[in-house]
Amino acid sequence: KILVASVIIVYLLFYVLQELIFKKHKFNEGGFVTFVHFCMFWCFSMWERHHSTPTLAESQPNVTGIFHLRNIKRKAPLPYHIMVGFFCVAGFALGTYSSILLNFPTWLMFKSARVVATMLGGILILGKRYSWLEISGVGLIFFGLVVFTLGDVSLSSVATTTVMQDGVTTTTSTIDPKTLWGIILVSLALAANAAQDNLQEKGLRQYGASENEIVVYSYGVGI
Repeated sequence: KILVASVIIVYLLFYVLQELIFKKHKFNEGGFVTFVHFCMFWCFSMWERHHSTPTLAESQPNVTGIFHLRNIKRKAPLPYHIMVGFFCVAGFALGTYSSILLNFPTWLMFKSARVVATMLGGILILGKRYSWLEISGVGLIFFGLVVFTLGDVSLSSVATTTVMQDGVTTTTSTIDPKTLWGIILVSLALAANAAQDNLQEKGLRQYGASENEIVVYSYGVGI
């Protein structure tokens, strides 16, 4: 419970700080933020991989004349890691750029709906089957997302007033292009995140790769 609470707190602080960087300090270099994020992830995962893997002498104590090298072997094929790395970069970069275009509540609402995209990806990629209770829960999340998005679009619409020659005044509302592009980018980010999550699960099951291996290679490819 403590670890789960810690993860929630860390993610909350991460999103709040990201919002402050983009909105308060007017920093719009989403690509640089993505690069720094991937570098930090890769460095910490490499440190974990090095210190959590036993040396050859530790794994084979009865063998003499063996060097104290880390017995680190890649289990999943390299093309698999390249594919996961691509979706990892796409998901994070598109999500970062969309946070610049959307207001924070709308963006966070989309990010919280990641489970919807992940379940759809699980059906398409892994052939999973879900219970009616799980499908109903996802349906409610999707419904709430649609209602929230429609409300945000209506509030961010640009009103245009036109005075005709006969004195008739008409007012039309158009969707703010910034908001529209933000919704498109965050939707693509969710699709990339869904592909990433399900491919990572496939690597754990099919290739027997460790979580650390997937993180190291995915973020390494991303850099």
